[in-house]
Amino acid sequence: MEPKDRQTPPDARAHHRAYVLEHVVDGGLTIDQAAAILKLSTRQVDRLLARYRDGPATLAHGNRGRTPANRLDDAQRALLVELATTTYAGVNHTHLAELLAVARSRGIAALVEVHDESETSIALEVGAELIGINHRDLRTFAVDLALTERLRKLIPPSVVVVSESGIHDADDARRVYEAGANAVLVGEVLMRAEEPAQRIRELTAWSR
Repeated sequence: MEPKDRQTPPDARAHHRAYVLEHVVDGGLTIDQAAAILKLSTRQVDRLLARYRDGPATLAHGNRGRTPANRLDDAQRALLVELATTTYAGVNHTHLAELLAVARSRGIAALVEVHDESETSIALEVGAELIGINHRDLRTFAVDLALTERLRKLIPPSVVVVSESGIHDADDARRVYEAGANAVLVGEVLMRAEEPAQRIRELTAWSR
């Protein structure tokens, strides 16, 4: 039996939108994919992107709590589940556990994103096996690579850790690797590179 749609609090909705828009800017998602995830038209996503550059607080007033008329098909829903596993602060244990269970039932390796010790603790308590440590504070956009160094110590070696945001060069990649990251998420640097393949070789040259 499918769970009923939940009414998402406005602050959580704004945080979720900021998270998705961040990945559009970084090149990890297309406008069409973002529109499907957010249940908006591509024109609405374009307008949100313009507001996003003024700061995440401006995103809190766009949806006014209306339920969109469009519905996701199964493929889009699966993508939504994967990306929305933990995309906003304040998600409770039960809801997160439910989302992880749905993801696993569909064969999805769901990544749970964390930004601090509290979120890391919750992710571990619900059995997350893949954790993303986002160095960017979505409230201020400040980036701190020391977050991986701090949070990796709290996560068992059996859990895969992905360091996200702020990886600009080989020194950054090496730093988070030596802190225990199993992988890195690099968006903007590759999107702006004239030769992405060469840029990847430069980022990983130290490991060879």
